[in-house]
This record gives sequence, structure tokens and C-alpha cells, in this order.
Amino acid sequence: MQIFDGNDVAYLQWLSSHPDGFVLNRRRGKSDGYLVLHRAGCRLVSDAGDNPSGGFTERAYVKVCSVDVGELREHAVAAGRLDGTFTGHCSRCTSRRDVHVGRKFGAPSGQSLHGDRMKKIEVAASRAKQGNLELYVTAIAVRDLIAPGFYSVETLDPDDANDKGYQRLLNKARAKKLADYIVKGQEEGDAFLPTSVFLATDKSIAYDAPANTLAIDLAQVGPFSVVDGQHRLEGLRMAAERDPRVLDFEVPVNIAVNLPWIAQMCHFLIVNTTQKSVDKSVEQRIVARLTEALDVEDMPNLPKWIDNTVQRGEVGKAVKLADYLNTTAESPWLGKIRMANVDASDASVNQRSFVKAIAKYVLTAANPLESFKDAEKERKAFLNYWRAIANVIDDGEASVLYKYNGVELFCKFSTPFFNKLQVAGKFTVPAMESLLHSCFDNMEGEYAGVGHSDFWAKGGKASFLNAGAINEIFKEMSRALHLSSASGDIEL
Repeated sequence: MQIFDGNDVAYLQWLSSHPDGFVLNRRRGKSDGYLVLHRAGCRLVSDAGDNPSGGFTERAYVKVCSVDVGELREHAVAAGRLDGTFTGHCSRCTSRRDVHVGRKFGAPSGQSLHGDRMKKIEVAASRAKQGNLELYVTAIAVRDLIAPGFYSVETLDPDDANDKGYQRLLNKARAKKLADYIVKGQEEGDAFLPTSVFLATDKSIAYDAPANTLAIDLAQVGPFSVVDGQHRLEGLRMAAERDPRVLDFEVPVNIAVNLPWIAQMCHFLIVNTTQKSVDKSVEQRIVARLTEALDVEDMPNLPKWIDNTVQRGEVGKAVKLADYLNTTAESPWLGKIRMANVDASDASVNQRSFVKAIAKYVLTAANPLESFKDAEKERKAFLNYWRAIANVIDDGEASVLYKYNGVELFCKFSTPFFNKLQVAGKFTVPAMESLLHSCFDNMEGEYAGVGHSDFWAKGGKASFLNAGAINEIFKEMSRALHLSSASGDIEL
């Protein structure tokens, strides 16, 4: 095996001397996200065409060359693909089946290129027909799923116009999150992964209908293409390396048979553009309920990124604040927040946006509201804040005040505003109105009208604010807020 990095001349000489060899095309640097196998004579890795010199090994790519595909598999392992698979093969010059089974590369039929017997497994399965699509629904143990040659991932290379892959690049961090969750759940046995992996093959698989069993012979049908679930498979592989118990973990799998490559790519597009994740508002409600249950229920193992949110509790508090504003009679927000799974035609902002802004800007260590020990006083102070804002700005036409831009700006502004109030110890509506008037009177420049209802009317300036503009207004409002109490003589 030879690696050509920054030397097109030597690489092209190797191709000329080894016409029956193989080329593994990889990106520069340590990466296992793009490793595509070609034959040495493939035009894509041997013909520069009209491109400037140096395009093979001197810019974005490195070429790993050998007459033995087994050596290239070992290189893939060293690069991070511990099952020895490639991310793809060139559809112009190689047969995927030959690449993995080894019939054209010197390995006996039924053996992988590194000499191991190809797997044969039998699993319980149900057949499902969806139009012309024939599916088998089954469960397969991780030890079989991650066996060499069981699956391959056809990775899309956006820099190669002739590339035939369709999968996104593997996100190692995302896969590791899943691995952490699976490993953590082994001790209590409460890790679960109900979402099925979608595999496909362009061949048939022997199905015993009376016994409801599927006989998978990788020498005949492997490797399966991963249409959906590459991150789950990678996460499971990483978990199995850390804890052998994961090898017995069974994963729901849907297998499509007799599905040509182009149809596989279409199904990938369908799955990844039509499936919808849980609504963020529903997610916030669930997190809030889990936070409340922390002290009274035995919690199952949760992924770390969910567990941290539940433990911190700010989403639960934010949901309660939003509920309070949305249901209190004297609140300017009464009925204006569209709650989870509620079809409220009169609402002006979604719960998810309001809760996110509260958690991000209001329930922080820098905001005095977070230090209130009495939950009722905390809610009352936040309500008074919005009542004061409405009394100063809303003349009945300031509708944009109750949309995302108003929520984002005034939740962010609450930190310096409440800090100013804390000095006087007054969080009443009159005290807040007085401070707001003083702040708006000191506003200058392009956004001086932020304290007037016209600014917040439909079609007014507030309707067209972006994140950058909101941040600029926040800075100007903070400056104006401090001007109201700034002393002319400062002693240092």
C-alpha cells in the first residue's frame, strides 16, 4: 500500500505501473467521513481533463493505493472506520458486491476480503407491501449489524460532480451522544431505541412465509445500503466498543428488497424531508413535567443532553411563566400565546419562541428575577413588567409588540431593567412605567422611536427587524437606561 499526499507525478506513475490496482480516495487530514474506492483505471481518479495540475493529491484529496483491497480496508480501520468498510465505491468502475465479497479480487466466494467468512443469519420478520415497495420488518442484534460487510454508507461528495452517493457526512459528535446514552443505559437495562434503521438491497432475500423468518446471506445480498440510520448504526458501534453488552442489544430494522440504487436515493430524500420531529412546544411541556417529577418518580435513563435540561429546570420554570401570562386576566398576553397542541387562531406568538426567550434571557444568573425565592412573586414581577410595557407602548395598534421581535427584545432587556429596579427594591407597575419612560426619553439615533406605538404597529419599523437590529436596539436601550441615573461627577 502506498499513500500519495502532495505528489501527482508519483501517483500517476503508480497508476501506470499497477493497472489492476485500486485507489481509495480520501479527503486531506484525519477523516473517516469520505473514503471511496476506485479501480486504478477509473477516469475519475486518473484523468485530470481540463482541471489545473495537482488536483489528485496536492489540494483537497489524498490517494491511498494498493493491489490488495484488504490493505485498503486496514487503512479504513486506522482512519476510524473500525468495521473496515468504505463510505462508498465508484459506481462507474466497481461493483459494490464484488468489492465486499471479493470475487474479482482473489478472495474465495463467500469470504470477505480480509478472509473472514461472510455472515449468514436468520431472523424473525414480517413482510409489508407498500405499493411497489417490498419491506421486511425485523429486529437485528448489534453484533450482526456491525459485522464487516453488513452495511455500507454511500456518502455524497459535493465537490465531485460525478459522485453518485447521497448520504450526509457522518457527524461523529452526534453518534457519540447516542453511544453515551446506550452505554449509560446498560446497567439498568433501560436504554431504548425504538426508531427503526432503514436498509436496502437491489436483490431478493429468502423469506419463509409460514415460519415468518428471513434468511440473510451477506455473500449473496450484502452489503445493505443505509437509507436512513447511519448515525444510529455508528453510535451503536461506538457503544459496543465500550461495553460488550451492547452487542446483544436488538435494533428495529426495515429492509427493502429489489430496490435499485436510484430508488434507494429517492427513498432517502423522502425519509429525510417528510419526517417531522416532535413540535418544540410539546418537547418543552414534556421537559417541564419531567423536571416536576424529579423528586417523586424513578426516572428512566435519559440521553445526557435531555437529562441536563431536565435537571437545570429552566424550561419548566419558563413554561410556567408563559402559562401565567397567557391565562391571567390583567395580562396583556392573555390568550396571545399559542400553547402546545392548541389551535389558537387569535394567538400571536408560539409557546416555543416565548419559552426559549424566557429561558435564555430571563432565567439567568445575571437577572434578579432568577434570585426570587417565591415563585408567585417571580411570576407577578414578570407580569408587572409586561403590563408596564403595554401601558407605555400599546395604544391598541402595537400588534408587533406581541410577536417574536417584541418577545426577543424585551425578554433580553429584562436583565438590565430588573437590575435597575432591584436597587430601589420596587417591582410595581408604576415604578416600571416611570423607569421605561425615562429610558425611552434618553433614546437617540435610528431607533429612538422604540418607545412609541407607531414603531410597533403592523407594517411599522418593528415588523422588519432582524437579529442584528434587535441586538442594536437592546444596546441602545441599555445605554439610555443607565443615562437616567448617571452622575455628572465620577470619583475614581
